[in-house]
Amino acid sequence: MSKADGRVEPGQSIQAAFSARTWNRFCDTADLVLGSQYGTRGGALGVSGSAANIVLIRNNSGSDLSRFGVLGISGVAIDPSSSAAAAAQFAERPVLTGVTPTTASHSERFVVSIEPIASGAIGRGAASGVFACRVNISDTDHQFADVKNSDLTQLQSVDCGVCQLLWKESGTGSSKWALGCM
Repeated sequence: MSKADGRVEPGQSIQAAFSARTWNRFCDTADLVLGSQYGTRGGALGVSGSAANIVLIRNNSGSDLSRFGVLGISGVAIDPSSSAAAAAQFAERPVLTGVTPTTASHSERFVVSIEPIASGAIGRGAASGVFACRVNISDTDHQFADVKNSDLTQLQSVDCGVCQLLWKESGTGSSKWALGCM
């Protein structure tokens, strides 16, 4: 017999102990906890129903992007001024467009992908908050990162910038792991 709070005794069948209401509450709680860890559900929700720091971006670079890749923000996929329907779609689920970053055009305007994004496809990227990334560390004293010119695979360490490096692998070199924060 289950306890009054819905908990079960060792050896007791779980199936018999849960009502549908209890099971659904459990699932809702699990979604909130796991979603806040992985940015898929729960946490601070944005208009698209995902974590506020995660954005949708279409890869217009002409190359497939690996996880932790970098896209310079070039615009939006839906022009909200083109029609009322486009404005509604833009407001409900905005999608950025991303290209191969250049320091001249995309300094401090980039997204780090949190999943692989095929060329021409839409995927998820981190535009703010704390995220894992790859960085070309050229100076161990650098505490910031920005786009690396014409490089889809990593950021570049810099003296100052929009992306603070909260932690980075020791030493200098290409594709060092780091935790960035924007």
